[in-house]
Order: sequence, then C-alpha cells, then structure tokens
Amino acid sequence: VVGGGITVCAILMLPDVYGSTTTILIEPQEVAQAYVAAPSASDTLNRVRILSAEALSRVRLEEVISTFDLYPRERAAHEPMDEIVDYMRRHIAVDLAGADDSRSSERLNSFKLSFEYNSAVLAQKVTARLAEIYVNEDIRQRTGQATAASAFLHDQVETARRQLAQKGEEIKVYKVRNSGSLPEELESNLKELEQLQTAEAAAEQSLQNVNLESPETRLAKARSELLELRERYS
Repeated sequence: VVGGGITVCAILMLPDVYGSTTTILIEPQEVAQAYVAAPSASDTLNRVRILSAEALSRVRLEEVISTFDLYPRERAAHEPMDEIVDYMRRHIAVDLAGADDSRSSERLNSFKLSFEYNSAVLAQKVTARLAEIYVNEDIRQRTGQATAASAFLHDQVETARRQLAQKGEEIKVYKVRNSGSLPEELESNLKELEQLQTAEAAAEQSLQNVNLESPETRLAKARSELLELRERYS
C-alpha cells in the first residue's frame, strides 16, 4: 500500500510530456535518368541524414528555442546554450522506418519526425517548424542541383551548336572542292550532321524539362494542393 501510494504521488508530481509527430514524404527526382542516375536506397538514406545534420544543428535549434521561447526555466538559470540544445536534441526523434532492412529501404518514401515537450501546443508548433526546416533545406539543395544540371545541359547545347556550325562549314568547303568526286564521304558527313542535329534537339528538350521541373514550380503546385486539402479536411 505504501509503495502504491508513493507511486501515485510520484506520477501526480511528474510533469506532463506531450509528443508530436509528422511524416515527411520523399519525392523522387524529376530529371531524366538518361542524364542523372536514379538514387539508390542508400543514397536516399544518406540524403535524409545530411538534411538531419543541417536541420538539427546548434544554430537551427537555438533559433527554434528563441522563436518559441522553449525551456524558459533553464534559460533563466543561465544554463549553457549548448546543454539546452543537446537536451532538446535528445527529445527529437527521426524515424527512418526499415532503414536497416534492405528490402524495406528500397521502398523508403517517407520518414517520421517527432518532438516531446511539456506543452502540447508548443510540441506541435516546434514539430511543424522542424519539418519546415527539413523541406526548405531540401528545396535549397535541389535548387542548386537543378541550376548545375541546367548549366551542364546548356553547355552541351552550345557545344553541339558549335560542332554543328563547324561541320556545316566543313561540308560547304568539301562540296566546293570535291563537287561530285567523293560521294561516299559526302554521305558520311551528312549522316554525322544529322546525328549532331538530333543531339542538339535532345539536349534542348532536356534543358526545357529541367527548367519546367524546377523546385519553385513543384513548390507552387504543392502549395496549391495543400490549399485544396485544407478546404476538404479539418
């Protein structure tokens, strides 16, 4: 009876702890696989871990603590910010379900982000903020990758144009010098010219696809879908 009473008192004296969890979807790349290899399961896991290292860094968490006025007692006691950040990081969980299972990680398309705090409202707000940091960091990195891919394809288009112009001049000179004397060489040059034209058209199409599938365009579509979902669901 005494033990039960002590247990009940201890439970009543312990502070309430609330947990908030959100699921973050992992979208595949939109660039054609002919130019960029499709990411493997290990690449996806490494990408999530890289994003976690950035989102849960000291600078990011200190910003979240200041924004939502978290751990006021510890801050009022002038505890070192490093210790407060470490304490907060221990109450954040990133659940990569099936990450250690090769069969499951091949189908990894989402992960869960959780945070625990003594206020249900703040737990939810902080979780949403952390998810936003993940998404914004991913958009920033994808924007850089899209810019690099666009520049690479643009260089390919320019190279193909220069080669096409050079080959066109060579054919013109060849026709003038050897008009009707070497028809088999003329046919070979015409075939090469056709191949260069095809390569130029393919590179231009790929460049247009990269520009159309930029993270900004996809973000605008996602926001539009979010507004529709908010109207349908509470």
